[in-house]
Amino acid sequence: MKHKYAFLSSLFMLALSTSLFAQATIERPLGFTNASDLGTCETLTLSGTSFDELMARADQLEATKGQTINGRVIFHDANASNFGTWTELSDGTKVWRATLHSPDAMSVCAYFDGFYLPEGSAMFIYNADRTYFEGPITSEENNDHMRFMTNDMWGESITIEYVQPADVVGEAVLDLMGAGHFFRMVYPPSELADAERGGSSAGSCQVNVNCPEGEFWTKERDGVVRMRITDGNDIGLCSGSLVNTTAFDCRQYVLSAMHCAPTVSDADMAFLQFRFNYERPAADANDDGIPEWEECGTLGFSSARNRTGAIRLADSNDDSSNGFDGSDFLLLEVEDDIPDNYNPYFAGWDATNTTSPSGKGIHHPSGDIKKISEYTQPAQSIWWGAPGSHWEVRWSATETNHGTTEGGSSGSPLYNEQHRIIGTLSSGFSDCVQSGQFGPNAPDQYGKMSYHWTNNPNAADQKLKVWLDPVGTTSGVETVVLDGAYRNGEGSCNPALSTEEFTLGYESFFIAPNPSSDFLNLRIKSSSINHTVLVFDQTGKLVAEELISGPVARIALSELPAGIYYITLQDENGLSQTKKWSKI
Repeated sequence: MKHKYAFLSSLFMLALSTSLFAQATIERPLGFTNASDLGTCETLTLSGTSFDELMARADQLEATKGQTINGRVIFHDANASNFGTWTELSDGTKVWRATLHSPDAMSVCAYFDGFYLPEGSAMFIYNADRTYFEGPITSEENNDHMRFMTNDMWGESITIEYVQPADVVGEAVLDLMGAGHFFRMVYPPSELADAERGGSSAGSCQVNVNCPEGEFWTKERDGVVRMRITDGNDIGLCSGSLVNTTAFDCRQYVLSAMHCAPTVSDADMAFLQFRFNYERPAADANDDGIPEWEECGTLGFSSARNRTGAIRLADSNDDSSNGFDGSDFLLLEVEDDIPDNYNPYFAGWDATNTTSPSGKGIHHPSGDIKKISEYTQPAQSIWWGAPGSHWEVRWSATETNHGTTEGGSSGSPLYNEQHRIIGTLSSGFSDCVQSGQFGPNAPDQYGKMSYHWTNNPNAADQKLKVWLDPVGTTSGVETVVLDGAYRNGEGSCNPALSTEEFTLGYESFFIAPNPSSDFLNLRIKSSSINHTVLVFDQTGKLVAEELISGPVARIALSELPAGIYYITLQDENGLSQTKKWSKI
């Protein structure tokens, strides 16, 4: 997603990020620049739940499932034809605006269960006093399931603004499903004091990832993401990391913990939001002569780089009401392409069950900006639900502070001294404040990569080895240690398949319906007549190939097992495009 935050005062404006996609020509909401031409817009006030009820629900899920909940979905069906205000400007530009108001919310986001933007149009959201905005959101976010969730905006109200210039072809689909009401663990983009956040920030002992402790861990930092998870009415937080595969194909796999999303439906997976690069910069934007690591990531605005939508690939299948009986892992795939300027790093891993004398943990405690913790005593192998399924670590005080973990850190990676992931956070007792069994020196438990690898009470095709070692699975030569890699950079990770979606491009094709069962139906919009259709499974293996002619094709694939496939359409000149297809 393309995002921009702006903070305005009578003296200055600061924008967080620059344009990510060249196609967008609308860079700012008209509500900021042409407010007098737009007038007022319709407001929908949503009746939520009291803070006490929300906290009671959060406490219940924390105690029974280990989930960290910070919001609730308030459902309300509406769309751009029966809600909001349309305005047509003198140049023919059409503008639709609507305000969502959720009393007592710390921040609000919008959910769409029907979402489509024509190429050349743009959508923005901004808060009530117009001090910051997100956007432009463009046709880059279109997908087959037409579901989309915005980021949250600080305050009780957000305004959604859709702008369609006169020369744009097509009609937008803006079907609201409701709003996200956030009651804790949310943060404005600027570095406001903790008191201004309602006391909701991560603990004061936490160490920003751009402090000295993170100076030599910038690659691993670039792989860690914050996850916002929708599960029915509940909205929760976890952490995870991109991980490399032995195919070095930059598959967009994120490794996390199963207890983060034990019951999330496929429909709600379409709303799972990955937030990349969510951290304060290492140094002030001004050249003040202070070395950047001494400024320690406390200045400037945090980033707002999101991808929305996930595919559930595998998990440990060990969630139970009595605790884990395995290593508690979850493997997801980010549904849409991660832009190159997110600088995604696909972390390496070690599945040898070898302890580590020291290392780091990188995570998003309480959903806050990225933090780093350090252990200097060897990780201990423990029985945590199953014999030898977890590593236990105790965090050490460092030059900046004594970083620990919190709710929202679950699923985050534990690295050994070789900078490889050896575990993912399942549970723990570490905390900034000493209280009973909790405290800075209390232990945390990480599900082992070695146990994820081939153990757990899950099916054979759910073992992590099948997904992260596709080369070994094919050749029979197993790899249990792998280094990380950047895309098209250090480590020579190169995408084997492009999964970019082409919605209204001149060279494009559509799969309809998607998902489907016995047949793959294609609709082709191309200057070529003859094409080759290549079908790849999730390991990159070619499983079907067919030559076709004309704009419509129907390919029988009834013999393929259910799952996710990549369909590549190749024209006579060798140009190709790839889309995901789900076989049910």
